[in-house]
Amino acid sequence: MHWKRIIALVLITLPLITATGCRTKFVAGVRRLIGLPRSSQQTGKKVEDFYAKNVSPRVAVQDSAGMESEDNRQVITPELAARYRELAVIEPFDPMVRYNLGRLYLQQGVLDQATDELDMAASLDPEFTLAYLMLGRTLRLRGQYDLAIAKLAVASKLQPDWAPPYIEAGICWDQRGFHEKAREQYQAALAVSPKNFDVYNNMGYSFFLEGQYDQAIKQYKRALELAPDDRYVNNNIGMAYGLKGDFKRALVHFGQAVGPSAAHNNVGFMLMQAGEIEKSIEHFQEAVRINPESEQALANLVTALRVMGRYEEAEQAHQRLLMVQKVHQPKVGASSSQLQLDPLSRPNGVNSIIKSPNAKRDNIVAAWSSAAATIATGASSFEPAWDVSYSSAHWQVLLWGVVFIHGLVVI
Repeated sequence: MHWKRIIALVLITLPLITATGCRTKFVAGVRRLIGLPRSSQQTGKKVEDFYAKNVSPRVAVQDSAGMESEDNRQVITPELAARYRELAVIEPFDPMVRYNLGRLYLQQGVLDQATDELDMAASLDPEFTLAYLMLGRTLRLRGQYDLAIAKLAVASKLQPDWAPPYIEAGICWDQRGFHEKAREQYQAALAVSPKNFDVYNNMGYSFFLEGQYDQAIKQYKRALELAPDDRYVNNNIGMAYGLKGDFKRALVHFGQAVGPSAAHNNVGFMLMQAGEIEKSIEHFQEAVRINPESEQALANLVTALRVMGRYEEAEQAHQRLLMVQKVHQPKVGASSSQLQLDPLSRPNGVNSIIKSPNAKRDNIVAAWSSAAATIATGASSFEPAWDVSYSSAHWQVLLWGVVFIHGLVVI
């Protein structure tokens, strides 16, 4: 009964493959040996979520001292920081001192201490609107959305004609997944600040999160009417156009956001994700033509060429990438093949174009759908699914083939 022998052999070898950690490389080797490309089928909601975490909500605040802040970024010099610490010792019960110390901790990303200081400032002065606002922001950054909304509601009651508390609350509701409630807050902000382009940007963000790209684009266009050169709104609308499949308009707006080379790289990335590999190669090549030292574009080009089986061209591009990396002295252990978008260097730390942790290597769908970005962190590399060399994969397939044949003989 040969079929029984085969079943027995499969049951024996599969646990060995999994236990030795070779499953991914084995599957990759089989695909390459028999010429099967990896699947590029979209996974709907999961792929949309990957992009949804890479659009930018924001709110700008100017305090009574004229100090401007945007999201979790405060412009506090080292001299001011030292002064705040001294004052905290001299005047520990002064609400402004505690508030400024809280802002300092917020700038440094020490959110626990920022929460304590801002909460103390609000307790010492129950009518301190800015303290409630910044406390709400800090709690939002910590993911404590319900408590943040409660603190922001106090700020709105204290100063109902001020937009930032409504905007912050809207972001909280959006990040909780209650988009209708978020838009109610944004409408309240527009009622008191009708020409605030940040509000329209955030309205677009809210629709984007629901996958309503037409509505998102409509709001982003309103934001661009008020601030046509804003890089972050251009980034967001470019993302929305790309997900609609309108890559020409996406290219224009990405160009406004990050420049022509990075724009082609970004569009190439989105085309890659849509499974249009040949078109993505054209954009990666154009990105490299414009900026021959673009590591992102070169790395993406290498990946795309390998996917299409154009190994000689991929090797040439890879050698160019290694030369560029050598000149730029990359960090030890950095991947020489990264699939990523060119990030916007957003000064406030909230959302660059693409930031994601290492993705699974099983296939491109798993890689894209598992890439998750944290709103308050900087950009990181996106590891491609095709990272096994042909020779390595080839030998692994031969090895498992020998094991399989040997098992048949023994059984």
